[in-house]
Amino acid sequence: MRVTKHPFATEKPSRANRSRLLLQLGLLLLVLALGFVAGQQGWQRPLTNFGVALLRDPSLALTAPFHRADLPTLTVDLRFRDYQQLLDRRAVALQTGVNLSDDTAAVPATLQLDGTNVAVALQLTEGPATAFSGTAWPLTVHVRDALSPWGCHDFTLTPADSSVLNTWGYLAALRQAGLLTPRYELVHLIFNGTPYGLYALEELPGDDFLAGQPAGRRLIAFDASAAWAASASSLDTLDDNSFRYAQVDVLPAAAPSDPTRSAAIRLMQALLAGERTPAVAFNADRWGTFLALTALWRGTPVLDWRTLRFVYNPETGELDPIGTGRSWTPTAALPAAFTADPVLQLAYARALEQISRPEALAHLQTELGPELESLQRAVSLDLGYPSLPWAALQANQARLRRQLAPERPLLAYAMTTADTLVISVGNLQPFPLELVGIDVGESAFVPADPAWVDATASAVWNTAPGQLVLRGATGETPDFVRLLIPRATLTGSGSPDQIRVVAHLLAVGTADVAVPVQTDYPLPGGALQP
Repeated sequence: MRVTKHPFATEKPSRANRSRLLLQLGLLLLVLALGFVAGQQGWQRPLTNFGVALLRDPSLALTAPFHRADLPTLTVDLRFRDYQQLLDRRAVALQTGVNLSDDTAAVPATLQLDGTNVAVALQLTEGPATAFSGTAWPLTVHVRDALSPWGCHDFTLTPADSSVLNTWGYLAALRQAGLLTPRYELVHLIFNGTPYGLYALEELPGDDFLAGQPAGRRLIAFDASAAWAASASSLDTLDDNSFRYAQVDVLPAAAPSDPTRSAAIRLMQALLAGERTPAVAFNADRWGTFLALTALWRGTPVLDWRTLRFVYNPETGELDPIGTGRSWTPTAALPAAFTADPVLQLAYARALEQISRPEALAHLQTELGPELESLQRAVSLDLGYPSLPWAALQANQARLRRQLAPERPLLAYAMTTADTLVISVGNLQPFPLELVGIDVGESAFVPADPAWVDATASAVWNTAPGQLVLRGATGETPDFVRLLIPRATLTGSGSPDQIRVVAHLLAVGTADVAVPVQTDYPLPGGALQP
C-alpha cells in the first residue's frame, strides 16, 4: 500500500519560519517593555496625546517632534543649602496658603543660556500656594550681571500650560494695537540638572522696560505684599476687597522730591479718591482698546490689580496700561474708580464693536497666524498638542456681539400715583445707555425728557442737551434712577402693565430695545430703589 502525506499534516518549521516567529516574539516583548517603561516614566499621557493629535491633525503630530528644539533651554543651578531654603519656604507657603516675599526670600544661583553663565538672585514667586503644590514652581529671577537674557534683568518663570498660545497671542495683539507689553518668551527649564518642562518667561517691567520709552516716564504698580500677608495670617481673604491693602509703588526708585514721581503719585491718589475722573487719568481710546482686546482674548475685561502696571507720561499727565500674561485665581478686580467713567465706557463699547467684527478676527489670523502655528509645533510635545486660539476667539466675538445688542439692557420697575408715573430704571450694561422714550400700550410714544430725572439721581450722564443717558454699570447691582413722569404727558390709562421703556446703547449703532416695566418691586414692601 502506498502512503501519501495529507495536505493538512504538520511539518517541522523551516529555518525561515523559525526566524519569523522569533522576530514576532521579539517585537511583542519590545512593545511590552516599552509599555512598562512608559508606565514608569509617565509617558502614557504623551503617547495618548500623540494618538489623539494624529487623528485630529496628522501634520502637527508628525512635525511637532522636530520643532521642540526651536525653543531655547534655560539652565538654573544652585547650591544644595540654597535649594533647601527654597524647599523650606515652599513648605511654609503650603501651610499658610500664601508664599510671602521678604529680604531673605532670594538665594544666589547661576543661570545659563546659550553657553553664557550669569549670576542671579532666585526666589519663589509671591502669591497663592496652589502654584507650589506640584514639582514645577513659579520663580522670580533678578539678574545681577550686566549681561542678561533677552535684555531684561527682572523676570518671572512660570510653568506653562495649554493657555500659552492664547497668552502669546493676547500680548502680540496688544503690541499690534500700539499698546505696551513686557517681553514674553517660552523656554525649556532645567533646574539643578532636572528637566522642569516648559516655562513662560515674562519680563517684570522696570529700568530695562523704561529704557525703550521716551525720557521721563515712570512706572506705577501696586505692591500686593500687604494683601498677601493679610491672607496668610487669616486676617482677610483674597477677594475683590483686597485692594484696600494696595500700596502705590513708583519705579524707578527716585528721591521723594523728584517732581515726576510726585506727580505720578498725586494722580493715582486723586483717581482713587474720586478727585480726578478716569477720563482725565487715561487716554480713553487706548484704555478702551486695552479692555476690548482683554475681553476678546481672555473672555473678560476684568483686570487684576496685583499684576497690572502703568506707565506715567509727564507730558500728557496720563497713565498707559501695560499688558501682562501673568494671572492668579481668583482674580482681584481693579476697583471701579478705574472704569466708572462714561467717557471710558463709551470708548470701550466702540472698541468692542470694532474688535467683534468677523474681519477683525480674520486680520488677526493673517498677522499672527504663522507665528502662532510655529509656536504650536514647538510646544506640542510638552503641552499635549494645544489647539490654536481661533475657535475660542470666534466664540468670544459672538458673545461680545450679543453684549452689544442685549435683549434686556435694563431693569425697569413702575408704580403710579394720582398725577405721576414713577419708573425706576437700572442699566445692566457696562456701557452708557440712552433712554429713547416710553411706549404707552399701542396708543402713544413719549420721547424721553431729562426733566423727568429725580434731582437726586447720580447714575445719569449729563451729555448732549436733550439726551437722557444712564452711566454704565460698574458692579453686579445696577444703580437705579427714578423717572417722575407727569400723567398729563401720557395718552390712555398709562397702566404699568402697558408700558415699555425704549433704549439703546449709545453711539455703537445698535437698534432700539423696548423693555416692559415690572410691578413686582425688588425691595420688601413694594418700595422702589432710590
